[in-house]
Amino acid sequence: MKSIISGILTACLLLIALYAPAQSGFKTFEDTVGFYSFTYAGNFEIKKLSPASVLITSPLSSEKDKYQETLTINLGLAPQHITVDSIASLLLTSMQRTYLIATDIKTEKISIRGYEGRKISMTVMDKQLVSVSESFALIKGVFMRLSYKNEFQLNNSVIVSFGELIESIKIK
Repeated sequence: MKSIISGILTACLLLIALYAPAQSGFKTFEDTVGFYSFTYAGNFEIKKLSPASVLITSPLSSEKDKYQETLTINLGLAPQHITVDSIASLLLTSMQRTYLIATDIKTEKISIRGYEGRKISMTVMDKQLVSVSESFALIKGVFMRLSYKNEFQLNNSVIVSFGELIESIKIK
């Protein structure tokens, strides 16, 4: 009798495990260029800006939350013989011109799906106090850029992270 109950419980747990991912609300995005894909929560908004660019917007995390974080993924052909460091220098200069008041400027080495990249982040005044970052990598002759913008919340509301989404990016 115990083995029958144990078998039924095992079968039920297996069915729950198989059924849970379908119910979790996660979806897969495939870019129209056919270069990459990623997994995202079903309550995120996805807007195609062009064949090589997509805007991802997080949901509001509470009734007090008045700002949705945004992540933009852009693809572009990389000029021959360009280096990650030269792109970082150009991008840092561009960001400093865009945001005249910038503090906490950081440039760090990162990896995007195993490819060398850089992340430039800073705090800026853009109507409100905002954290911005540009992460990028040269991948198979393509420049992949991840642009992130997040307003600082005074009410300490929970901030939704794009970390899992970025970790789920698959390069084809």
